[in-house]
Amino acid sequence: MASTCNALTAPNTLWNFCPSLGAAYALTIFFGLAFVAHITQGIYHRKWYTWVICMGALWQTIAYIFRILSIESPANLGNYAAWFVLILVAPLWTNAFVYMVVGRMVWNFVPTAKILGITAWRMGTYFVILDIIAFIIQVYGAASAEQESNNTSQTLQGLHFYMAGVGIQQLFILIFIFFATQLHRVLLRGVGLDKQTRKRALTLLYTLYAVLALITVRYDHLMKDTSGS
Repeated sequence: MASTCNALTAPNTLWNFCPSLGAAYALTIFFGLAFVAHITQGIYHRKWYTWVICMGALWQTIAYIFRILSIESPANLGNYAAWFVLILVAPLWTNAFVYMVVGRMVWNFVPTAKILGITAWRMGTYFVILDIIAFIIQVYGAASAEQESNNTSQTLQGLHFYMAGVGIQQLFILIFIFFATQLHRVLLRGVGLDKQTRKRALTLLYTLYAVLALITVRYDHLMKDTSGS
């Protein structure tokens, strides 16, 4: 407990709340194991596009390593800035992977391989491009907010850029969910699908809905975490 509280009480600390060192170690292990599991599954099943979700797990792992270092050296700006930026932008990889998976579901389960006139591969590509746009805005905002030479106004401006990127990302997610619900309707009709395949496809789609919902909740809690509220 002493080392954790030191992050809040140490001279020149960059923390404005008391972070949990134990939780940081636990999450480092968890995301590290997730990274290894995804790499293993991708190689075993020869699904090379899984490198996207592997990157998400890797960035989360590195983020928590830097968080541990920052908790133990609370005045070190480099460690603090690294965890702050990585933890903010890492979910974008997960977003992109969800888009890619749904695109492949459209290809495999929709007879026309189209949703609202957009082919499976184009739909996945379009949303990944939109995700990259949100990624660039968020990275720029998060990095700008953590410049050592910043005054309060500049830090707030960087955070505003980041939040704009989050808002854009959430808009893209809402649009994507609309497309996903069209896929959902096709699966419920079950045209050309046996019962077991339809059940498995719906389970996967429900899981992807949950992932997007958790990403949204995560951003809300993360902003409270970084602001110390």
